[in-house]
Order: sequence, then structure tokens, then C-alpha cells
Amino acid sequence: MKKEQEKKGEITVFLALSMTVLLSLVLTTVEAARVNTIRFQIECAADMSLYSALAEYHRELLDQFDLFFVDTSYGSSHVGLEQTQWHLREYMDYNLDGTRDFLLPGVRDLLALSAKNAEILSVSMATDEECLVLKSQAVSYMKEKTGLSLAEDILQNTSYIETHHMLEGIEEKRERNRAEIRKRDGKRVRVDGEWKKIKIEDPVSHIPIRDTGLVYLVTKDSEGVSGTAVDLAAYVSARECNKGDGLAPEREAADGVLDEILFGEYLLEHLGRYTDRREKAHLQYELEYVLGGKENDAENLKYVLNRILLIREVSNYLYLQQDHVKQAQAGTAAAAVSAVLLMPELADLLKEGILLAWAYTESVNDIKILLEQGKVPLCKTMQDWQMGFLDMLHYQSALTGGAEGNGLSYEDYLRIFLMLENPHDKILRFGDVVEMVVRDTAGNRTFRLDNCLESMEVCFTAESRYGYCYTIQKRYGYEILE
Repeated sequence: MKKEQEKKGEITVFLALSMTVLLSLVLTTVEAARVNTIRFQIECAADMSLYSALAEYHRELLDQFDLFFVDTSYGSSHVGLEQTQWHLREYMDYNLDGTRDFLLPGVRDLLALSAKNAEILSVSMATDEECLVLKSQAVSYMKEKTGLSLAEDILQNTSYIETHHMLEGIEEKRERNRAEIRKRDGKRVRVDGEWKKIKIEDPVSHIPIRDTGLVYLVTKDSEGVSGTAVDLAAYVSARECNKGDGLAPEREAADGVLDEILFGEYLLEHLGRYTDRREKAHLQYELEYVLGGKENDAENLKYVLNRILLIREVSNYLYLQQDHVKQAQAGTAAAAVSAVLLMPELADLLKEGILLAWAYTESVNDIKILLEQGKVPLCKTMQDWQMGFLDMLHYQSALTGGAEGNGLSYEDYLRIFLMLENPHDKILRFGDVVEMVVRDTAGNRTFRLDNCLESMEVCFTAESRYGYCYTIQKRYGYEILE
């Protein structure tokens, strides 16, 4: 009976061999699943690490300029990428920790992964390629936001100005005219049998060749001119900047004609100017600084107004050549003066001088209108003309100004100048303005654009407690892909 109750176990050689194969298959499958899971986990953790790092974009750059950049100094005076690499490694380590969400003790992580290193291989900094990275992001922003309805008008006005050489100056023409008149001063003529020395008084000698008081003249009835100034040595355009690896492969270089127009519109949208100044700023006339590059508001405004004056003088002078009524008025006055001087040959020179002076006084009034947020046509008609013939004699008190009119505004003239400005100077000076504005905000006293990155390529290394070590390389940034 006892023998019948005993249990016997046995296994065949075939089953033993079969179990060996099956166990090998099962264990290999489990291990392959673990390896693939490790790779997938590292891939996801690397993505999340980059997303998290790029989510630390500089808030003031976004609020003030609609730009996305990571300040790698994180508000400190530190220069370099070490802090960003530390952030990337910490984010990856956090996302690789498979036990952090479990509250039960003794939970075992079958992957046991941790971040070993996060090395930035290449980086695209805001100031790379002389701030082309900064400009390209600004242009991308404008492409997403606005259309191109202004482009045709800007190009047409710019082409007209260049074709008629309006920025080459008319002062030289006025000076040559006066020089010719002065040559005849003191000439001796015979009157009633006697020789007399003729003293020639230029009837428009009170009109300056270059009016150094132009800014005061056209702003004296307004709030006045800002007296703020800066030391440019501390900003992008004057200092040696940290360098990255240039424009990211995904980012399109903003160096075409259309890009210049869009960048000009971006600057008009984000920067202050005389007619819409940024109060309590380092420079209130930021757009004028981008064009003039001077250390104070007054000089930058003077630079812009003198360029407008050149355009307006040529335009007004061209109009006077076609207006027969005004030609007749100038001719009559010139003939009368030359007759009194007993020098009829002087009539044509005096007429030319009067027309040049008339064009100047009209141009000064045009600028006053523009600064009072009125409009002035690029090419005038009889109805648009403001200054009468006698107004030249007391033009400083005869300026009308006004906020009405049709044609181009002060901002439209700025658009033209931005289109004509050297792209290199324009973007570097914009970088200066960005630093000026951001440094005025809380916690950003040491802010530098050359510490700001737009994209980066990172090599992540992760290891497992079970002896695995993997490396993955990724590139991420704020590029807007078409």
C-alpha cells in the first residue's frame, strides 16, 4: 500500500532539450524587449529634455519682441553652455526615473536608467553671422503674422527716390548757385558815364545751406526732443560677441529683398520713434537709432530729418520746375532785383536761387507736418503746396505744420530708409536696442544677446544598472518649418 502512494517524477531527454530551447527563446525575447524599451525610453526622455530646456525661453524677449531664445546664463553673469547642459541632463534624468510615480515600497525598475551626460555639439546663437539668426526669426514671425500688401508701395517709393538721386543732396546745387552770384559781387558797371561798384545782396541769403537748427525749428511747438544718451561700447554692435555655429540648417537665411521689407515692418511694430516714443527707455527714438547709429536721441533724430529734408527738397524742386505760375513769380522777382543792380545777366541765377530757397522752405514745413503725424505726398501737386512766395522772407515763423494731408507719413519715410539702410548696420543696431530694453527689466541687468540660443544639437548618453549604455543625438530649436 505504501508503495502505491509514492509519486515518481521523470523527464525525457527530448523534453529536457526542448525546455532548454524554449527557455532560451523566452529569455532572449524578454531581453530584447528590455533593450528596445530602453532605447525607446531614452529617445522619449531626450525629446522631453530638449522640449523642457527650450520651454525656458526668455520671457522678456517674448513679451517685448515676440522672439524665442533661451538665455544660457539664466539671469546670471555666467557665460557658456555649461548651465544649459546641466539642465538638459537633469531633465533627462528625471524622465528616465521609472519609480518616481510609485508610492509603494520595494518597486523595482526593470530598466534602471539614468542620464550620464548631455553634451551640446552645436548651437545657433542670436548674434551668429552678425545677428542674422536674430533677424531670421524676426522675419519668420512677420511671415506668419502679416501679408505683403505694403511691399509694392515700399519698393515703388524706394525706386523713385533712387532713380531721381534724391539722397545725393541738393545743398551743393544751392551752394554753387550762391557761389556764382558772389563772383559778381563788387563788379564795376558804367552808370551815367561813371563807373560804380555793385554790391549784390542775395535776396534769399537767410536760407541756410545746412540748417543745424532744423530739429529745433520743426519741434519747438511740440513736446521737445529727448535728451537721453547711451554708451554704445557695452552693446552688441561695439563689443566682441560669443559665437555659436551659425544659422541652423532648418532656418532660412533672411537676406532677400522681401525679407528686408518684412524686417522693416517688424522694426516698425516693435520699436519706438519720435512720433511713438518708448518712455523711460535708454533711447526713446529706437528706430532713429537703428538708422543713425548715434549715441543720443537728438543726433539720431537730426540724422533722419536731414535725410527726409534731402528727399523733400529734390521733390519740391522738381515740382517747381513744372509749375509755370511759381516759375513766373520767381522770374519776376529775379528780374526786378537784377534790374536794380543794373546786371540783367544775373536774372537767371537769382531765379534759380529763389526756386531752390522756395523748395527748401516748403521742405522744412513738410517735415513739421510729418512730425505732427500728418502726411506729405512724395510728389506734390498744386493743391498740396503750402508755402507762399513771401513766406520765404520769414519762413521760420511761417511754418504751418498740421496733422492732416495725404501721401506718406513719417513712418512711411522710415520704411524707405530702413529699406535703403545697410543690412549689417541695421540688424546690429537692433541687437543693441534689444539689450537696452531687456536690461531695464527686473532680473536682467547683465543680459546679453550672445548668450541666447535658438537651436542646439545635443548628444545624450544614458546608462542602465544592468550594464547597458546608449548614446543618442538630436537637434531641436524654435525654427518655423514651412
